[in-house]
Amino acid sequence: MGRVYKALVRAERWSDHERPIGAPSTDADLIEGGGIDFSTGIDFATHKPFEFTGDEFYSGNSYGLAPAVSTEEVLASGKLASLPAMLDAVVKPISFEEPEEILDVSNLTIDPHIAALTADDSLAAERINTLSARILNIVLRRKLKTLLVTSAEGGEGKSSVATNVAWTLAKQSKGRVLLIDTAPKSSPVCRFLGLEEKLGWINLVDGSCAPKQAIVRLNPNGLYVLSAGCAADIATPGACEARLEDVIADMKLRFEIVIVDSSAILGSLETQSLAASMDGAVIVALAGHTNHAKVTAATKLVPKERRLGVVLNEAEFERGHGTDAFASRGKFGRKRRRA
Repeated sequence: MGRVYKALVRAERWSDHERPIGAPSTDADLIEGGGIDFSTGIDFATHKPFEFTGDEFYSGNSYGLAPAVSTEEVLASGKLASLPAMLDAVVKPISFEEPEEILDVSNLTIDPHIAALTADDSLAAERINTLSARILNIVLRRKLKTLLVTSAEGGEGKSSVATNVAWTLAKQSKGRVLLIDTAPKSSPVCRFLGLEEKLGWINLVDGSCAPKQAIVRLNPNGLYVLSAGCAADIATPGACEARLEDVIADMKLRFEIVIVDSSAILGSLETQSLAASMDGAVIVALAGHTNHAKVTAATKLVPKERRLGVVLNEAEFERGHGTDAFASRGKFGRKRRRA
């Protein structure tokens, strides 16, 4: 299926857990544990359409949101007589304001890993378009709004996947698409897109700016980007990160699709919490790098109904000298060296 993405699969019941994912294997091995075929929405394990069961609605748009309430709880209270009335009263639309900063990507220094924005690798761009179309298909059919992009470990290429997919979805979809970078110190998304990291979601949490000041719009596709911003004046960054879910809940009311580039899930309690609260999650794995056991462990940290699949970055191996001699073409055909 190509050198960029060999499969979009789940990895729960692979028998050979110590073999690095994707090196070597057959397509039958990759889909053994089930998963979602993004082209059809069919669960490999049950051979039935995947169903998303979430029915939660947020009751406000500030960053101190009350817990989400279910439709049953609202209707049982007797305050609302019907679901349409509940939707009208609880999920009120927010007046959208365009960001103050609007940039054209032609004026930015784009990292070559972002093949969706460069003309250096046409095959990689084609694979990205295919992946994005499949994600958009399931997002629209299952009415998902928030998508988490994570990985088992660092260095898998999840940030480049999230950035490429977000840029392509901004063009493919008819609604507004927002990309959120959760990294509070060094933003890989800003680095990939050549953006200067200024204000971000941390500044929304501390009330030092409004959304239109923290978000950047990138033309011509019209992708919106929200980085972490500056945490220099935050006494307890951990507590600030805990309120990221409130920011995402607010952005969910402003945008049609929200893509969140998070930390690796195995080492982050914050990412594990996000995986449980967002509509869907995709795990990125670098072929020849991560073994099946770690991918399986990462997958199990995502609630079953929110697991959308694994994006496998295809790899090639080159032998050299020393521990740093492993090289691959995992990030969309570009050579990268693992530290």
